[in-house]
Formats: sequence, C-alpha cells, structure tokens
Amino acid sequence: MSKNGGKLGFNCKICDKRFYVAKSIIKHDRKRGINAGKFCSRECFYKSDERRPQKGKYREKSSWWNGGVVAQYGYILRMVENHPYGCKMGFPKNRNASYVREHRLVMEKHLGRYLKPHELVHHINGDKQDNRLKNLHLTTFKQHGKKHLGDLWSKLHTCPKCGHQFTTRRTPKRNKICQN
Repeated sequence: MSKNGGKLGFNCKICDKRFYVAKSIIKHDRKRGINAGKFCSRECFYKSDERRPQKGKYREKSSWWNGGVVAQYGYILRMVENHPYGCKMGFPKNRNASYVREHRLVMEKHLGRYLKPHELVHHINGDKQDNRLKNLHLTTFKQHGKKHLGDLWSKLHTCPKCGHQFTTRRTPKRNKICQN
C-alpha cells in the first residue's frame, strides 16, 4: 500500500491492475465487511470466489452443512442415499442423494421395509417434529382423512333462528345458520 493524495493504492486480486481508494471509504467499508481495497471494479468482484464463498463446496465440505437435516413445512427431512421414494432437492454433484421425511424413516426401520407412496405416517400427538415410534401410527390417506375430518363431517348444528338441526361439510365455525 502506498499513499497517493489521501488515497491508498492496491492491486486488484483478479486482474492485478493498480487502483486507489480513499482512506475513509476503506475504513467505512471494512467495518461493514465489504471488499473495499481488494478489487478494482465490480466485474472483478463478480469473477472472484469471495462473492460466492460456498461455490463448488457440497455436503461436508460446505460450512453450511448441518448433517443433511432440513426443516420443511414443520417436518424434519434427512438426507438418505438411494431411497426409492426420496425427494431430490438440488443435488447437481450427487444424483443418488435425496431427502426423506424423518417420521417415514423411523416407521420404515420399524417395519423393515420401504413405505409405499400410498401409506401415510400419522403423528398421534400432532407434533410434526416428535418422531418417536410410540407417537407414530401407520395409516392410509382415507383413514387419516376420516380421523381428522370425521368430527367436522358428523357435527350436528342447530340453527339459532329456526331451531332446525343440520350437518355441514365445512368447518363448524362456518354455516351455523341453515338455509331455511
């Protein structure tokens, strides 16, 4: 670094071109973590690896790696190799890796086989992240729907205006007044 009229001179990390930056800008930008004094232009910055520190780093090599665990819609997903029903979630380097919901993996381990796509694992206590075996119940979509919607379909309502009793296909909060 050499002084040049209150400015500091640097060589660009990409093209090795000499450029000058005011001291105040260097001080201000270094506090904010910006790359002042490293690149002569925006184009050189875009060519650098400092713009994308994780480029080319996958799985264990990445600093963002957390063991292949992801949360999605309240469920825990685990990375599994060669699972027939796994969900591919952007793996350009490893085509065999996929994510599977953890509660399905727990039930598969208990049964000793892969679950079919039409089989569903129900969380008994309603907590999607409680994947203990005693909290899981294997069911079908039809049985699961009856379990959750059965109360809504069989609920008998009484109209406050005329006293007529009726059932609705909607939630009990709606349509509590009959059409008569």
